Amino acid sequence: KDQLTGYQSRWLDYPDTPDWVPKYSSTVGFPKSTSLFNWFAICEDDPIVIVEAPLTVLFLESWDVPAMATFGATVSEAQIDLLKHCEQGVIIAPDNDAAGVKCCETLLDLVEVIPVRLCDVVIGDGADFGDLWNTGDPYTELHRYLHEAVEL
Repeated sequence: KDQLTGYQSRWLDYPDTPDWVPKYSSTVGFPKSTSLFNWFAICEDDPIVIVEAPLTVLFLESWDVPAMATFGATVSEAQIDLLKHCEQGVIIAPDNDAAGVKCCETLLDLVEVIPVRLCDVVIGDGADFGDLWNTGDPYTELHRYLHEAVEL
C-alpha cells in the first residue's frame, strides 16, 4: 500500500517515433493488468470516469473529475474485479478509435454489477478527453460530455 509499483512513460512525438519504440512503455514487472491508475479515486462519491491512459486521468483530475485508467485498451478480468467496487458507478470514456471500442466492450461487463454510463468522446479520430485542451473552453466541453453520457 502507498508504494510505487512502477511507472509508465509515453513517447510524445508518436507519429515520428522509430518503429522499434512503443508508444507507451512500463517498467519491468509493472503489474498493469492487475492494477488501475489512481485507484484511490474509489473513495470519491461521484461516478468515476474510466479511461485508457494515466495522462488522461491527470487531465480529468485537474478539473476535479474523479478518474481511473486501465493502462491501455486491454482490460483484464482482475481490473474488472477492481472496478466492481465502484459502487458510486462509472462513466466509461474510451478513446475514439478501434482500441477504444475494444476497451469499451470489455468494460460493459460492469453493467450487471454497478451503475454504468457511456461517454462518446467524438472530438476526432483517436481522441480522448485530454484533447479537449485544444478546444476554446475545455471545462465546459468536458462537463457537457459527462452530462450527455448515456446510462446503460
